[in-house]
Amino acid sequence: MHGNAFRSAHEKEKLMRSFLKIAIVVFILFLSVLIFCSTSMAKVENIKAIRFNDGTILYGTVIEINSSIIKITTDDGKTITKKFDDVAELKSISTSQQIGAYVGLFGGSIFSPDIEIGTKKFALDTKNSWVAGLKVGYTFPEFKAFSIEFEYSYLKPYINRTVLIQSPDIVAIEGDAKLNNFMVNVLLKYPHGVIHPYFGGGAGASYVDFSYTASVNVSGANFVRNTGDHDLSMAWQLLAGIEVDLAKHWAGDIGYRYFATNPQFSETELDIKTSMLSLGIKYKF
Repeated sequence: MHGNAFRSAHEKEKLMRSFLKIAIVVFILFLSVLIFCSTSMAKVENIKAIRFNDGTILYGTVIEINSSIIKITTDDGKTITKKFDDVAELKSISTSQQIGAYVGLFGGSIFSPDIEIGTKKFALDTKNSWVAGLKVGYTFPEFKAFSIEFEYSYLKPYINRTVLIQSPDIVAIEGDAKLNNFMVNVLLKYPHGVIHPYFGGGAGASYVDFSYTASVNVSGANFVRNTGDHDLSMAWQLLAGIEVDLAKHWAGDIGYRYFATNPQFSETELDIKTSMLSLGIKYKF
């Protein structure tokens, strides 16, 4: 029986490591594809007006340009093709880049972490901690209010000594939970101007490493055991905040997120819910 348990734990460990490797590969491929798509489209997507040699001006989005022709979809939905030799001037976005790929870093504070242990949901005494992460994403040219992003974040809520059972024996626990989160987020934001309110949600997986000290006091004798476990569990989050353009390619944001996951360990389980406030910086390609 112990052999089966060992094999099961070993297989689970291999599965978790395989998932982390796959997540890293997907992250790198996702970033590469987004950068390639964005840089290949950037010059075309930036052009918003064309002045021709005869003095006429067309406003819209350039969808094709080469040494022979230029094709533009006007603001009223028409597609017009002209000779490139007739172009006198191309005008582009003057403030910020609102479409294409981006990368970002963020960090902030975890407050009011709510962690319950076991099937009976004993509430643990926790204290505020911190969160840090990075993300890569893409804002679609056809719908500038819509973005999709891949996000990694790390947080480590601390668990103060919490008495679970008072009588007849005293059972207490303390420790911490390290969370490595891999999330796919979908965001909607106001795309115009300099200030962009946004909201959205995300789903993914959280690799939770739970380390704790359990103590039992029986008739005045105290028994202590240091132990831990880990699990890969589903996770979800809600996001809201405000993004502010700082320069053509740079933006900062302040955000709120509500995060939840429910890891299942061999001896117990945790129900983790927490709120976070974060500050971030984003580079748009």
